[in-house]
Amino acid sequence: MKYIIGGAGIAGLCLANFLEKESLTYFLVDDENTKDRQTNTGIQLAPNCHYIFKKLGIYKDIITASCSANELILFDRKSKFRNKIFVKNIDDQGPIFIKRSDLINILKKNIPNQKFKNHKITRFTQTNEKVFLQLDKNEQECDYFINSMGSKDFKTKSLDGSSAIWGVGLTRDKVFQGLNLYMFNGFHIVTYPLPNNAIAFTINFSKRKKNFLNMKDQKLSKSFYNYLPPYLINLIKSSKDFIYKDLSTSNNNYWGEGRVVNIGDAAHPMLPHLAQGASQALIDADLVGEYINASSLKDIHTNLRLRDKLVNKIKLTSRINKLIYQLPMPMSLFRNVFLLLYKPDFSWLYNSKYGFKRKFK
Repeated sequence: MKYIIGGAGIAGLCLANFLEKESLTYFLVDDENTKDRQTNTGIQLAPNCHYIFKKLGIYKDIITASCSANELILFDRKSKFRNKIFVKNIDDQGPIFIKRSDLINILKKNIPNQKFKNHKITRFTQTNEKVFLQLDKNEQECDYFINSMGSKDFKTKSLDGSSAIWGVGLTRDKVFQGLNLYMFNGFHIVTYPLPNNAIAFTINFSKRKKNFLNMKDQKLSKSFYNYLPPYLINLIKSSKDFIYKDLSTSNNNYWGEGRVVNIGDAAHPMLPHLAQGASQALIDADLVGEYINASSLKDIHTNLRLRDKLVNKIKLTSRINKLIYQLPMPMSLFRNVFLLLYKPDFSWLYNSKYGFKRKFK
């Protein structure tokens, strides 16, 4: 059997590690010029996916290159503390925060260089026996194609109307030692620590607040900074550059068919307001890796669909979070009182894995 993995991002590299452990024939095909993978943006890895790093024998490397926290600290539009929400599982593990480039390098270290093919996949077709990939001017065939190339070709995705920027700044300000959420009218900001006094941040804008952005010049408007306290302004301005994306999602999941299997954003693009994109992509890759080890991929689509209930709940919760985090006055006042009295419980998520009980033949 020959497997080709499309995309050498987090999901693709994770699956390649499983195939390498099983000594299977595979290749990773990707365009190395993808900008997102060459930047030092931060990434959150929720505790529901940490078991995967232990299975791959890279958990210690991940911990050494990362920071972590067990609580999400909430601030209102005046940057006033509102509450703390636990974001840990039953093993007392919280999210891991790591530079994307460091995570990619750790996932790459056990994969031989000859397994990487620097090509752009322009299209793919399949028969009952093979999958045919068009790579630039060449064609490759394989028995199974695992698509982890993201949501750009997703069949039913739709733009959410909102957008986000990611950046990494430098500061020694102690307020950024934890996982922070700042809630404003029409946008919210998430910050989390990285090694060496680096702080990653994500700014999520609603559709009506996109006028704050001038990504042609990699700048935010002066009016945007008027909403922020000095320490947040200093953090954002210390970032060398931003990664900008219009956010998209889908009400449906598409796991592929026949000899093509989709994982990660290629299967279920989701909004970032629950920080589960990378974690769910890793879990997808782990599940595919388990089925390769246990039997074959012939029933993988059926079993991946068993994840729909959990994935759909994550998507819905992400949408709700965005609404809650970006409420205008006076509704934000009621939200603040609510958050003072009540702590949302995310144990259903942080103690989940696949979202169903595995049954291998």
